[in-house]
Amino acid sequence: MTRFINLLAAGLLAAASAVDALSLKLASNEGNVTDPLKHGLMFEDINRSGDGGLYAELIRNRGLQGSSPSTKGYTALSGETITVDSTVPLSKALPRSLRVATSNATAGGFKNTGYYGMDIKRGNTYKGSFYAKGDGVSKFHVSLASEDDGTVWASKDIAAKSTDGWSKYDYQLRPSKSAPSVNNSLAITWEGADTVWFQLVSLFPPTFNNRENGLRVDIMEALQELGMSFLRFPGGNNLEGEELGNQWKWNETIGPLIDRTWNYDNSDGLGLIEYLQWCDDLHLEPLLGIWAGFYLNGPTISEADLQPYIDDALAELEFITGPATSKYGALRASLGYPKPWTIRYVEIGNEDNLGGGKGSYSSYRFRLFEAAIKAAYPSITVMASTTEISPIPANAWLDYHIYGVPSQLVKNFNFFDHANRSHPIVVGEYAYIQDGSAVDWNAPKAAFSTLQGAVSEAVYMLGLERNADIVRGAAYAPVLQNLAESQWSPDLISFTANTTQTVRSMSYHVQKLFSLHRGDIVLPLDASDAAFDPLFWSASRSTDSREYVLKVVNYDGEATTVEFEVPRRGVRSGALHQLTAPAPDSVNELDKTASVVTEKRVAARNGKFSFEMAPWEVAVLVMT
Repeated sequence: MTRFINLLAAGLLAAASAVDALSLKLASNEGNVTDPLKHGLMFEDINRSGDGGLYAELIRNRGLQGSSPSTKGYTALSGETITVDSTVPLSKALPRSLRVATSNATAGGFKNTGYYGMDIKRGNTYKGSFYAKGDGVSKFHVSLASEDDGTVWASKDIAAKSTDGWSKYDYQLRPSKSAPSVNNSLAITWEGADTVWFQLVSLFPPTFNNRENGLRVDIMEALQELGMSFLRFPGGNNLEGEELGNQWKWNETIGPLIDRTWNYDNSDGLGLIEYLQWCDDLHLEPLLGIWAGFYLNGPTISEADLQPYIDDALAELEFITGPATSKYGALRASLGYPKPWTIRYVEIGNEDNLGGGKGSYSSYRFRLFEAAIKAAYPSITVMASTTEISPIPANAWLDYHIYGVPSQLVKNFNFFDHANRSHPIVVGEYAYIQDGSAVDWNAPKAAFSTLQGAVSEAVYMLGLERNADIVRGAAYAPVLQNLAESQWSPDLISFTANTTQTVRSMSYHVQKLFSLHRGDIVLPLDASDAAFDPLFWSASRSTDSREYVLKVVNYDGEATTVEFEVPRRGVRSGALHQLTAPAPDSVNELDKTASVVTEKRVAARNGKFSFEMAPWEVAVLVMT
């Protein structure tokens, strides 16, 4: 995640002036062709957005991994002693186990309360499993129960296997009624031994599209509603890693969970295959991040030592895209995925202008990775992780990030009007994060996006749309936030363990309006000498549906009448979508939705469409 605000370009906007009417006319039916990417998602596994969030696993700390392994999430039932044991490994990737010992030679047990609770619903099937090792165990008993009053929602007996080694146990639980709160836990008890070791205790609710090891339904549905076009992954600092050996390693995130390691405080249950399935399920173009030889806290891999990491990147691309007859394509096929995926976009690194990485990135790291990838995959578009690379490589796309206060985003409306047109740009991260005149990184960030913040983002997005010849795509960031444990706000979607408490922010509704209603050619408008600010606008048309789309944003202006004329015959009706809220500081939060999103049919009169806009409003008119 960047702590970076761009310097304002020359020729930025003048002070706002009052506008009580705006008359717009389509000046031409031709304009800048937009890229199919346009609007997308950047996923960085922070804010408990992966484990404890989108990744549907309910058990916390199932692998006893991380930089400081502990028994967090586990509690004794009747005075048992629970410890992390490194002498009884389950696998190379999982070198520790949960040792549960009891003074009662015939029975014992423990429970796990999940990531701040477990949402238990009647009619759902919860698929569970665990590995256990213990001499003399005759049976196990698993149960889902309330932490408030002990009510058991579902339970099952499991016969123990007669072996001295590790055994895997699978089970399903089907609650007969729903729990009134998320204050629930999974308990496992046993009979016949005083000490038992456990690993990979797991429990999944139903997942999106019923994927094994899949993703949480309510969050995926919220993401699906956005209608985005691409997913940049693995995003942010998760890709780089904090220190030597801690980078995101694609080959340690594939295959059975028993073989997956732990990196950057992630279980890597949400791994490379799961990311690609996410793209499949939501029809997203994958924008793959490749580790580029630089750690957040050092060191930087020298030029002489970089080749093995370049080879690893090529192996990852072959794993994803290669035929089943290739070395790594065969590995993919052996995991149950014979059909390759397609990768058209690769980004080398993440924010390599920061933390002392810019010099080596410009000098050799980007150049060597790009040359190798283009030699093996000439059709792949390769993107640099910063606009500050020097010199800018020929044919490379660039990644630009900005986080700001509302006034900065608005002033940057025409920033890309002055950009070098020879290098396409993806705005890989952007968002309103704070109020005031400038970002103060030592002060708290906004907890939720405000109406003013979301409207300022809409102004900035209009600037991106108007420069579609160079700005090929953009992604709001971060996407997800677990309200019980997070380090960055505001976020597009906030959630808790309760699947009915998925909060769609003010920014979410702006993203949805812009993503769902977009043309593929941005058109010039005649504004009758009206100047941008406080009103901002953009128009486009779709060659497939023959729709025209007008977007207008009223940032801190007065109530305004907007007229729009399309000279083309036959354009007579449309749908007007409007977003507003009671006040500029209104937010959507738990149990309180302030955003007001409306849709109504409108008809042209005398060849013109007309509608009213309130201050602090986003309007999208879709005409056919």
